[in-house]
Amino acid sequence: MIEVSVEAFGSNGRLISRVLVKRDGQLIHVDRISLESGVSRERLIRRVLEKDPGVPREELEAELLRQVQTQLQEATAPARQAAAEREIPPEQREKAMAMLLSPRLFDGIADDIHELGVEKERVLGQTLYVVMSSRVLARPLGAVVKGASSGGKSHAVKRVAELIPPESKFVVTNLTGNAFYYLTDPDCLVHKAVILGERKQSTTPEAIDENRAWRELLTDGELKRAVVVKDKVTGKLTTITCEVRGPIAYVESTTVEHLFEEDESRLLPLRVNESREQTRAVMARIARNAMGRSLPPAERQAIVEKHHAAQRLLEEFKGVPIVIPFAGCIVLPDGKVIARRVFEQVIAVIEAVALIRVFQKHEGQRNPIVADLDDYDIGRELLEPVVRSRLGTLSQSAEDLFRLLQDEFPNGKPFLAVHVAELLGVGDHQARVRMKELLVKNLARETPDSRRNLREWFIPPGASVASCDGLPTRYEIDERMAIRGETTVQES
Repeated sequence: MIEVSVEAFGSNGRLISRVLVKRDGQLIHVDRISLESGVSRERLIRRVLEKDPGVPREELEAELLRQVQTQLQEATAPARQAAAEREIPPEQREKAMAMLLSPRLFDGIADDIHELGVEKERVLGQTLYVVMSSRVLARPLGAVVKGASSGGKSHAVKRVAELIPPESKFVVTNLTGNAFYYLTDPDCLVHKAVILGERKQSTTPEAIDENRAWRELLTDGELKRAVVVKDKVTGKLTTITCEVRGPIAYVESTTVEHLFEEDESRLLPLRVNESREQTRAVMARIARNAMGRSLPPAERQAIVEKHHAAQRLLEEFKGVPIVIPFAGCIVLPDGKVIARRVFEQVIAVIEAVALIRVFQKHEGQRNPIVADLDDYDIGRELLEPVVRSRLGTLSQSAEDLFRLLQDEFPNGKPFLAVHVAELLGVGDHQARVRMKELLVKNLARETPDSRRNLREWFIPPGASVASCDGLPTRYEIDERMAIRGETTVQES
């Protein structure tokens, strides 16, 4: 009796497989061939017959053809399933188009995220939606949501991720950086939104090396790594190339205030609202849910299906270039080198907003997609805190804390970690963490009475923070475009 078993070995545009041929339970030949190639199968048959002339040729050939059919069905199954998932029923298409054509599109997105259970986080919700939608772009965005434990970081990310179709996202609670190299399908992340839980943060050399994978995938759009593995049959060591292709959009959350610099610079820093007012709003939401006043499942499903249909419509614009005619008029402070990366992120946000609003543009502005100042206005509202945080003297959270402390403890009045914790609504440990940036920048100092187990600080009289100018207004962009137009005319 002839038995042929096949193990997946790799893919290079063909079905490359390890084939094991047995006769009456005894292994007689092992080979690696392209099963879909008739020449390769014929060569395999000849080699088997050379080793065991008694093998029935017809039986072996029939078994190989059966394996080819099985392999082809398995290879095409994901594509068939994805195609079926992407089909948009007419009713859902109509609702999605109505949403995408609405002049209140971004307000509607914030309203839907609120309905799904994210309380009073409109800008955060809209920004996460833009980041996840940017997966369609050639160079998508990455973001990290920061905040204290129980602040609602993961909740906000999960609710927004619900609005992305299942075939367009890759959601994991925990994933080591090296795991990216061993994904079974090298194309499984192409134009996907990769959504990770709270990744372990560390600045050890090992952790930095491990996290290089997602950084390169986000920045370069691909990963390649040669690794040595042991052949299961022969036991010999062999080198294979692990490859994963992007591009990807990326979102994670963390309680860490300052990430490793290489990580931090690649991600838009977003914050949850930690105010007392927000805490009251969240508790009120929990109470309404407990009283049975939450959004009915049918209405929730309708919101999710509408956004899935809208996102699938946007995916039809993969590969379509996006032009920003006013990009040269966007001027950022250039005192920090990180301004280069911030500017890239500003451009990417405008591109993502233009993509989401593509159906509101004239048909002649859809290929390429031409961004307008309405796109810029929306992007500017979302990015203003990020730009100020990145290019200013302090991060936005540290600047907010500094102003709170100035108001509460003027004229050098001392305060403790417990006072900071009360102001921010966080624990004592998190309060001490938040103070570090002010202490490093000499905007807060320890009092002479401060002790190791009871830190006491004060804000030096006269201390001040110069806020970053941030992004130019629409009026300033308009003015610069007009000047450039006059200059161009004069030069011509």
